[in-house]
Amino acid sequence: ISSRPHTQKLRTGHLRGNRFRILVRDVDSSAPARAAAVRDDLLRTGMPNYFGAQRFGHRQETATLGMQLLRGETTALPGHHSRHRFLRKLALSAAQAVLFNRYLVRRVRDGLLQTVLDGDVMFKQTGGIFYVTDLAVEQTRFDARETVHAGPIFGKKTFPAHAESAARELAILAESGITQNHLRAFGQLLSGTRRQNIVYVDDLTITPLPQGLEFRFSLPSGSYATVLLGEFMK
Repeated sequence: ISSRPHTQKLRTGHLRGNRFRILVRDVDSSAPARAAAVRDDLLRTGMPNYFGAQRFGHRQETATLGMQLLRGETTALPGHHSRHRFLRKLALSAAQAVLFNRYLVRRVRDGLLQTVLDGDVMFKQTGGIFYVTDLAVEQTRFDARETVHAGPIFGKKTFPAHAESAARELAILAESGITQNHLRAFGQLLSGTRRQNIVYVDDLTITPLPQGLEFRFSLPSGSYATVLLGEFMK
């Protein structure tokens, strides 16, 4: 591994991922065994790719503003007008994250994180995106980690799910008071995309130290170390 100065700015989309080394202090004597059991589960199933709490702002104020903007409940933004476009984009992005997390929470709660659904949108590990039409074939490819299902970052151009998967996504919007007209109202600020529902953490190691437990792992860009640690601390 090497690093060197570069003349180009690091922009959104350029970062492949991050490596972490985190020490959790003041753990009790049972922590190593309990952490090892959670690690085994994560290595087998992967980590639910939730957005971390820091995405939503202090006391979730950014996310709350974003949901209000998205529903058309407010147009007022704090601060000088020169900051309004930045704040609007930030708040709407936080609202998209709220909706994604609601979708993923329900999928986990329903025991469907390891199951491919009819009409699911899938990412190929080699690149490419498609929706499921043959459940048996795609479940086999998912189990082999050749593909992973992807949840909605809702917007006017989000790659559409179909069948059962689409119905589940539309239910999240309906329960949140969001319509397609709401999504289209913000133009490019809310174009929409897809986010993989699972992240695999095959390099996760946990080492007992005198000070506590040391976690080492890598995550792709956009995934949260706090979410991974939450799997151990919840």
